Amino acid sequence: MEDIQVRLDDQNRYSWDNIRSVFQDGILTNRFISYDNGTTAQSFYMDGKRVEMIQTDSQLNGGAKSWDTIKSYYGPDGALAARVTIYDNGLFKEETFENGVRSKTIQMDNPQDPNGAGVKSWDVIETYYDQEGQIEARITQYDNGIFKEESFEAGVRTYVRQMDNPQDLEGNGAKNWDTIETYYDASGQIEARLINYDDGRVRQDSFENGVRTATEIQDGAYEGGEGNYAWTAMNMYYDENGALAHKFTVYDDGRVRQDDYIDGVRHTSIIEDKYIFNGGNYNWDTQHFVYDDSGSVAERQVTYDDGDEMLQTYVDGNLIQKSEYDGDNSEAWLGRVTTYNDDGSVASTETYNDTFELPEDFFINPMIPFEALG
Repeated sequence: MEDIQVRLDDQNRYSWDNIRSVFQDGILTNRFISYDNGTTAQSFYMDGKRVEMIQTDSQLNGGAKSWDTIKSYYGPDGALAARVTIYDNGLFKEETFENGVRSKTIQMDNPQDPNGAGVKSWDVIETYYDQEGQIEARITQYDNGIFKEESFEAGVRTYVRQMDNPQDLEGNGAKNWDTIETYYDASGQIEARLINYDDGRVRQDSFENGVRTATEIQDGAYEGGEGNYAWTAMNMYYDENGALAHKFTVYDDGRVRQDDYIDGVRHTSIIEDKYIFNGGNYNWDTQHFVYDDSGSVAERQVTYDDGDEMLQTYVDGNLIQKSEYDGDNSEAWLGRVTTYNDDGSVASTETYNDTFELPEDFFINPMIPFEALG
Protein backbone atom coordinates (compact mmCIF):
# COMPACT_ATOMS: atom_id res chain seq x y z
CA MET A 1 0.00 0.00 0.00
CA GLU A 2 1.39 3.40 -1.04
CA ASP A 3 1.51 6.25 1.43
CA ILE A 4 2.59 9.81 0.50
CA GLN A 5 3.65 12.27 3.16
CA VAL A 6 4.33 15.97 2.52
CA ARG A 7 6.00 18.44 4.88
CA LEU A 8 5.83 22.19 4.24
CA ASP A 9 8.07 24.86 5.77
CA ASP A 10 5.32 27.45 6.13
CA GLN A 11 7.23 29.52 8.64
CA ASN A 12 10.49 29.39 6.66
CA ARG A 13 12.47 27.97 9.55
CA TYR A 14 14.52 25.55 7.42
CA SER A 15 16.58 25.66 4.24
CA TRP A 16 13.91 23.70 2.33
CA ASP A 17 10.40 24.55 1.13
CA ASN A 18 8.82 21.11 1.09
CA ILE A 19 9.65 17.43 1.46
CA ARG A 20 7.59 14.77 -0.29
CA SER A 21 8.13 11.16 0.89
CA VAL A 22 6.62 8.04 -0.67
CA PHE A 23 6.24 4.81 1.33
CA GLN A 24 5.25 1.39 0.06
CA ASP A 25 3.87 -0.88 2.75
CA GLY A 26 5.52 1.37 5.30
CA ILE A 27 8.95 1.30 3.65
CA LEU A 28 10.40 4.49 2.18
CA THR A 29 10.85 4.25 -1.62
CA ASN A 30 11.19 7.86 -2.77
CA ARG A 31 11.85 11.28 -1.27
CA PHE A 32 11.84 14.64 -3.04
CA ILE A 33 13.17 17.82 -1.40
CA SER A 34 12.79 21.33 -2.78
CA TYR A 35 15.20 23.85 -1.25
CA ASP A 36 14.85 27.60 -0.78
CA ASN A 37 17.69 28.34 -3.23
CA GLY A 38 15.93 26.56 -6.10
CA THR A 39 17.89 23.30 -5.94
CA THR A 40 16.12 19.95 -5.59
CA ALA A 41 17.16 16.50 -4.42
CA GLN A 42 15.30 13.30 -5.24
CA SER A 43 16.37 10.06 -3.55
CA PHE A 44 15.34 6.51 -4.45
CA TYR A 45 15.31 3.68 -1.92
CA MET A 46 15.25 -0.10 -2.04
CA ASP A 47 14.33 -2.07 1.05
CA GLY A 48 14.57 1.19 2.93
CA LYS A 49 18.14 1.91 1.85
CA ARG A 50 19.00 4.77 -0.46
CA VAL A 51 20.36 3.57 -3.81
CA GLU A 52 20.32 6.75 -5.89
CA MET A 53 20.01 10.51 -5.49
CA ILE A 54 19.54 13.15 -8.20
CA GLN A 55 20.26 16.79 -7.37
CA THR A 56 19.32 19.60 -9.75
CA ASP A 57 20.04 23.32 -9.69
CA SER A 58 17.43 25.78 -10.92
CA GLN A 59 18.32 27.39 -14.25
CA LEU A 60 16.78 30.70 -13.19
CA ASN A 61 19.46 33.40 -13.08
CA GLY A 62 22.12 30.77 -13.64
CA GLY A 63 21.22 28.76 -10.57
CA ALA A 64 22.49 28.85 -7.01
CA LYS A 65 25.31 26.35 -7.57
CA SER A 66 28.19 25.93 -10.00
CA TRP A 67 26.66 22.64 -11.20
CA ASP A 68 23.52 21.66 -13.11
CA THR A 69 23.01 18.10 -11.89
CA ILE A 70 24.60 15.65 -9.50
CA LYS A 71 23.72 11.95 -9.58
CA SER A 72 24.90 9.86 -6.64
CA TYR A 73 24.74 6.06 -6.41
CA TYR A 74 25.00 3.99 -3.23
CA GLY A 75 26.01 0.40 -2.46
CA PRO A 76 24.08 -2.23 -0.51
CA ASP A 77 25.59 -0.95 2.73
CA GLY A 78 24.35 2.56 2.01
CA ALA A 79 27.85 3.93 1.41
CA LEU A 80 28.43 6.23 -1.54
CA ALA A 81 29.60 4.17 -4.56
CA ALA A 82 29.64 6.64 -7.46
CA ARG A 83 28.80 10.25 -8.27
CA VAL A 84 28.39 12.08 -11.57
CA THR A 85 28.45 15.88 -11.68
CA ILE A 86 27.68 18.11 -14.68
CA TYR A 87 28.77 21.71 -14.14
CA ASP A 88 27.32 24.94 -15.55
CA ASN A 89 30.37 25.45 -17.78
CA GLY A 90 30.05 22.01 -19.36
CA LEU A 91 32.64 20.18 -17.23
CA PHE A 92 31.81 16.56 -16.44
CA LYS A 93 33.09 14.70 -13.38
CA GLU A 94 32.61 11.06 -12.50
CA GLU A 95 33.76 9.78 -9.10
CA THR A 96 34.03 6.19 -7.91
CA PHE A 97 34.11 5.16 -4.24
CA GLU A 98 34.99 1.99 -2.37
CA ASN A 99 33.64 1.59 1.17
CA GLY A 100 32.70 5.25 1.00
CA VAL A 101 36.28 6.31 0.16
CA ARG A 102 36.93 7.90 -3.22
CA SER A 103 39.04 5.63 -5.45
CA LYS A 104 38.88 7.23 -8.91
CA THR A 105 37.83 10.48 -10.60
CA ILE A 106 37.39 11.23 -14.29
CA GLN A 107 36.96 14.85 -15.38
CA MET A 108 36.10 15.81 -18.96
CA ASP A 109 35.93 19.27 -20.47
CA ASN A 110 32.65 19.71 -22.39
CA PRO A 111 32.51 16.13 -23.75
CA GLN A 112 29.09 16.83 -25.32
CA ASP A 113 30.38 19.70 -27.46
CA PRO A 114 30.66 18.40 -31.06
CA ASN A 115 33.22 21.09 -31.85
CA GLY A 116 35.49 20.00 -29.02
CA ALA A 117 35.46 23.46 -27.45
CA GLY A 118 36.10 23.60 -23.73
CA VAL A 119 36.66 25.99 -20.84
CA LYS A 120 39.88 24.38 -19.64
CA SER A 121 43.31 23.80 -21.18
CA TRP A 122 42.79 20.04 -20.83
CA ASP A 123 40.42 17.45 -22.29
CA VAL A 124 40.48 14.67 -19.71
CA ILE A 125 41.91 14.21 -16.21
CA GLU A 126 41.90 10.76 -14.55
CA THR A 127 42.82 10.64 -10.87
CA TYR A 128 43.34 7.51 -8.75
CA TYR A 129 43.36 7.30 -4.94
CA ASP A 130 44.64 4.79 -2.37
CA GLN A 131 42.58 3.08 0.33
CA GLU A 132 42.84 6.12 2.58
CA GLY A 133 41.53 8.38 -0.16
CA GLN A 134 44.90 10.06 -0.80
CA ILE A 135 45.85 10.76 -4.39
CA GLU A 136 47.98 7.98 -5.90
CA ALA A 137 48.16 8.79 -9.62
CA ARG A 138 46.85 11.33 -12.12
CA ILE A 139 46.75 11.33 -15.93
CA THR A 140 46.04 14.55 -17.83
CA GLN A 141 45.42 14.96 -21.57
CA TYR A 142 45.73 18.59 -22.67
CA ASP A 143 44.05 20.35 -25.58
CA ASN A 144 47.38 20.80 -27.37
CA GLY A 145 48.11 17.06 -27.29
CA ILE A 146 50.45 17.02 -24.30
CA PHE A 147 50.02 13.97 -22.07
CA LYS A 148 51.05 14.07 -18.39
CA GLU A 149 51.35 11.21 -15.88
CA GLU A 150 51.86 11.88 -12.16
CA SER A 151 52.60 9.42 -9.35
CA PHE A 152 52.13 10.05 -5.62
CA GLU A 153 53.01 8.32 -2.36
CA ALA A 154 51.02 9.14 0.78
CA GLY A 155 49.52 12.02 -1.18
CA VAL A 156 52.96 13.49 -2.05
CA ARG A 157 53.99 13.70 -5.70
CA THR A 158 57.02 11.52 -6.53
CA TYR A 159 57.20 11.40 -10.33
CA VAL A 160 55.87 13.24 -13.39
CA ARG A 161 56.23 12.29 -17.04
CA GLN A 162 55.11 14.66 -19.79
CA MET A 163 54.91 13.64 -23.45
CA ASP A 164 54.32 16.02 -26.34
CA ASN A 165 51.67 14.61 -28.70
CA PRO A 166 52.61 10.93 -28.27
CA GLN A 167 49.69 9.90 -30.53
CA ASP A 168 50.97 11.95 -33.48
CA LEU A 169 52.71 9.50 -35.81
CA GLU A 170 54.29 12.40 -37.72
CA GLY A 171 56.15 13.51 -34.60
CA ASN A 172 54.58 16.95 -34.58
CA GLY A 173 54.21 18.55 -31.17
CA ALA A 174 53.20 21.73 -29.40
CA LYS A 175 56.54 22.06 -27.58
CA ASN A 176 60.22 21.93 -28.53
CA TRP A 177 60.64 18.76 -26.42
CA ASP A 178 59.44 15.17 -26.72
CA THR A 179 59.45 14.07 -23.08
CA ILE A 180 60.10 15.54 -19.64
CA GLU A 181 60.56 13.27 -16.61
CA THR A 182 60.65 14.86 -13.17
CA TYR A 183 61.46 13.14 -9.87
CA TYR A 184 60.63 14.41 -6.37
CA ASP A 185 61.91 13.57 -2.88
CA ALA A 186 59.83 12.39 0.08
CA SER A 187 58.79 15.95 0.91
CA GLY A 188 57.56 16.61 -2.62
CA GLN A 189 60.48 18.88 -3.62
CA ILE A 190 61.97 18.43 -7.07
CA GLU A 191 65.03 16.18 -7.09
CA ALA A 192 65.87 15.56 -10.74
CA ARG A 193 64.54 16.35 -14.22
CA LEU A 194 65.32 14.75 -17.59
CA ILE A 195 64.33 16.44 -20.88
CA ASN A 196 64.55 14.99 -24.39
CA TYR A 197 64.30 17.77 -26.98
CA ASP A 198 63.03 17.54 -30.54
CA ASP A 199 66.48 18.41 -31.92
CA GLY A 200 68.16 15.48 -30.13
CA ARG A 201 69.49 17.31 -27.08
CA VAL A 202 69.21 15.55 -23.73
CA ARG A 203 69.22 17.63 -20.56
CA GLN A 204 69.41 16.47 -16.95
CA ASP A 205 68.95 18.82 -13.98
CA SER A 206 69.76 17.87 -10.37
CA PHE A 207 68.29 19.57 -7.30
CA GLU A 208 68.81 19.64 -3.53
CA ASN A 209 66.05 20.90 -1.25
CA GLY A 210 64.27 22.13 -4.36
CA VAL A 211 67.25 24.25 -5.51
CA ARG A 212 68.99 23.36 -8.77
CA THR A 213 72.58 22.22 -8.22
CA ALA A 214 73.72 20.91 -11.61
CA THR A 215 72.74 20.67 -15.27
CA GLU A 216 74.15 18.37 -17.94
CA ILE A 217 73.24 18.78 -21.62
CA GLN A 218 74.27 16.47 -24.43
CA ASP A 219 73.86 17.52 -28.06
CA GLY A 220 72.61 14.86 -30.44
CA ALA A 221 72.92 11.98 -28.01
CA TYR A 222 70.76 9.91 -30.37
CA GLU A 223 72.32 11.24 -33.58
CA GLY A 224 75.72 9.59 -33.48
CA GLY A 225 77.18 12.49 -31.52
CA GLU A 226 76.99 14.91 -34.45
CA GLY A 227 74.20 17.02 -33.02
CA ASN A 228 72.74 20.32 -34.14
CA TYR A 229 74.96 22.70 -32.20
CA ALA A 230 78.63 23.70 -32.21
CA TRP A 231 79.11 22.00 -28.85
CA THR A 232 78.97 18.36 -27.76
CA ALA A 233 78.29 18.69 -24.04
CA MET A 234 77.67 21.31 -21.36
CA ASN A 235 77.91 20.86 -17.60
CA MET A 236 76.69 23.62 -15.30
CA TYR A 237 76.91 23.86 -11.52
CA TYR A 238 75.03 26.26 -9.28
CA ASP A 239 75.63 27.82 -5.86
CA GLU A 240 73.41 27.41 -2.78
CA ASN A 241 71.08 30.11 -4.08
CA GLY A 242 70.64 28.45 -7.46
CA ALA A 243 72.82 31.00 -9.32
CA LEU A 244 75.22 29.71 -11.97
CA ALA A 245 78.71 29.14 -10.48
CA HIS A 246 80.63 27.03 -13.02
CA LYS A 247 80.08 26.02 -16.62
CA PHE A 248 82.09 23.49 -18.67
CA THR A 249 81.61 23.25 -22.44
CA VAL A 250 83.09 20.70 -24.85
CA TYR A 251 82.89 21.87 -28.47
CA ASP A 252 82.67 19.74 -31.60
CA ASP A 253 86.00 21.12 -32.82
CA GLY A 254 87.83 19.92 -29.69
CA ARG A 255 87.83 23.14 -27.66
CA VAL A 256 87.13 22.89 -23.93
CA ARG A 257 85.87 25.96 -22.07
CA GLN A 258 85.47 26.62 -18.35
CA ASP A 259 83.51 29.67 -17.15
CA ASP A 260 83.40 30.64 -13.47
CA TYR A 261 80.72 32.94 -12.03
CA ILE A 262 80.21 34.97 -8.86
CA ASP A 263 76.57 35.61 -7.92
CA GLY A 264 75.59 34.53 -11.42
CA VAL A 265 77.96 37.01 -13.16
CA ARG A 266 80.81 35.54 -15.21
CA HIS A 267 84.17 36.19 -13.54
CA THR A 268 86.79 34.17 -15.47
CA SER A 269 86.99 31.91 -18.52
CA ILE A 270 89.61 29.46 -19.78
CA ILE A 271 89.46 28.02 -23.31
CA GLU A 272 91.80 25.24 -24.42
CA ASP A 273 92.42 23.87 -27.90
CA LYS A 274 92.55 20.22 -26.88
CA TYR A 275 93.82 18.75 -30.15
CA ILE A 276 97.37 19.80 -29.29
CA PHE A 277 98.82 16.45 -30.43
CA ASN A 278 98.07 17.30 -34.07
CA GLY A 279 98.57 21.05 -33.82
CA GLY A 280 94.99 21.73 -32.86
CA ASN A 281 92.27 23.39 -34.84
CA TYR A 282 93.41 26.90 -33.94
CA ASN A 283 96.71 28.76 -33.85
CA TRP A 284 96.51 29.09 -30.06
CA ASP A 285 96.67 26.67 -27.16
CA THR A 286 94.82 28.55 -24.42
CA GLN A 287 92.85 31.74 -23.87
CA HIS A 288 92.20 33.24 -20.42
CA PHE A 289 89.51 35.86 -19.84
CA VAL A 290 88.83 38.01 -16.77
CA TYR A 291 85.58 39.98 -16.52
CA ASP A 292 84.58 43.05 -14.54
CA ASP A 293 81.61 43.28 -12.16
CA SER A 294 79.22 43.93 -15.04
CA GLY A 295 80.37 40.83 -16.92
CA SER A 296 82.34 42.73 -19.61
CA VAL A 297 85.81 41.54 -20.61
CA ALA A 298 88.57 43.19 -18.52
CA GLU A 299 91.52 41.03 -19.63
CA ARG A 300 92.23 38.49 -22.36
CA GLN A 301 95.46 36.51 -22.43
CA VAL A 302 96.31 34.17 -25.31
CA THR A 303 99.08 31.55 -25.57
CA TYR A 304 99.82 30.68 -29.20
CA ASP A 305 101.08 27.43 -30.72
CA ASP A 306 104.41 29.03 -31.67
CA GLY A 307 105.13 30.20 -28.10
CA ASP A 308 103.96 33.78 -28.57
CA GLU A 309 101.72 35.30 -25.91
CA MET A 310 99.42 38.31 -25.79
CA LEU A 311 97.57 40.19 -23.04
CA GLN A 312 94.75 42.62 -23.86
CA THR A 313 93.36 44.98 -21.22
CA TYR A 314 89.88 46.54 -21.45
CA VAL A 315 87.96 49.24 -19.56
CA ASP A 316 84.18 49.33 -19.98
CA GLY A 317 84.54 46.97 -22.92
CA ASN A 318 87.09 49.17 -24.74
CA LEU A 319 90.61 47.96 -25.51
CA ILE A 320 93.14 50.26 -23.80
CA GLN A 321 96.36 48.23 -23.96
CA LYS A 322 97.87 45.22 -25.72
CA SER A 323 101.07 43.53 -24.50
CA GLU A 324 102.82 41.01 -26.77
CA TYR A 325 105.64 38.54 -26.15
CA ASP A 326 107.62 36.97 -29.00
CA GLY A 327 108.19 33.38 -27.86
CA ASP A 328 109.62 32.03 -31.12
CA ASN A 329 112.05 34.86 -31.96
CA SER A 330 110.22 35.66 -35.16
CA GLU A 331 110.09 39.41 -34.47
CA ALA A 332 112.79 42.08 -34.16
CA TRP A 333 111.59 42.68 -30.61
CA LEU A 334 111.03 40.44 -27.59
CA GLY A 335 108.19 42.42 -26.07
CA ARG A 336 105.83 45.14 -27.22
CA VAL A 337 103.18 47.25 -25.44
CA THR A 338 100.59 49.20 -27.46
CA THR A 339 98.33 51.75 -25.80
CA TYR A 340 95.07 52.90 -27.41
CA ASN A 341 93.01 56.09 -27.34
CA ASP A 342 89.30 56.12 -26.50
CA ASP A 343 88.43 56.01 -30.21
CA GLY A 344 90.51 52.86 -30.70
CA SER A 345 93.43 54.53 -32.43
CA VAL A 346 97.01 53.81 -31.33
CA ALA A 347 98.29 56.26 -28.72
CA SER A 348 101.78 54.82 -28.24
CA THR A 349 103.94 51.75 -28.83
CA GLU A 350 106.85 50.62 -26.68
CA THR A 351 109.18 47.81 -27.81
CA TYR A 352 111.73 45.83 -25.77
CA ASN A 353 114.54 43.95 -27.46
CA ASP A 354 115.71 41.56 -24.73
CA THR A 355 114.78 40.24 -21.31
CA PHE A 356 116.81 42.94 -19.56
CA GLU A 357 114.70 45.67 -21.13
CA LEU A 358 111.34 44.14 -20.18
CA PRO A 359 109.60 46.07 -17.34
CA GLU A 360 109.16 44.29 -14.04
CA ASP A 361 105.39 44.43 -14.43
CA PHE A 362 105.44 42.96 -17.95
CA PHE A 363 102.95 40.09 -18.08
CA ILE A 364 105.66 37.60 -19.18
CA ASN A 365 109.04 37.45 -17.40
CA PRO A 366 111.34 34.89 -19.03
CA MET A 367 114.03 35.59 -16.39
CA ILE A 368 112.00 33.57 -13.85
CA PRO A 369 112.82 29.83 -14.14
CA PHE A 370 109.86 27.67 -15.12
CA GLU A 371 110.23 25.57 -11.93
CA ALA A 372 109.75 28.67 -9.81
CA LEU A 373 106.31 29.19 -11.28
CA GLY A 374 105.09 26.14 -9.38
